[in-house]
Amino acid sequence: MGDLVSEKICTEVRQAGAFSILVDETKDIAKIEQVALVIRYVIPTTSEIHKRFLMYVKASSLNAKSMTEYITSTSEKYHLDVQKVVSQDMTAPV
Repeated sequence: MGDLVSEKICTEVRQAGAFSILVDETKDIAKIEQVALVIRYVIPTTSEIHKRFLMYVKASSLNAKSMTEYITSTSEKYHLDVQKVVSQDMTAPV
């Protein structure tokens, strides 16, 4: 079910064209680091701004190289063109 919702969100993102990526880290109850990936985009037909949670990724590290890898692998998984990213925020609250 989660993949179905994520795919619907990514379909809207692909139709929107440009999008922003917001990344924030958190620890779960077991104190395991996770990275939350959120996408912000505009629906072209209505000019509505949407901010949607996409997924959590288990974080082995929180350095710049790892964050880039999380974003790149998620973009590839959902067929999002990273060339259409207009901004990124690594400190935004989800």
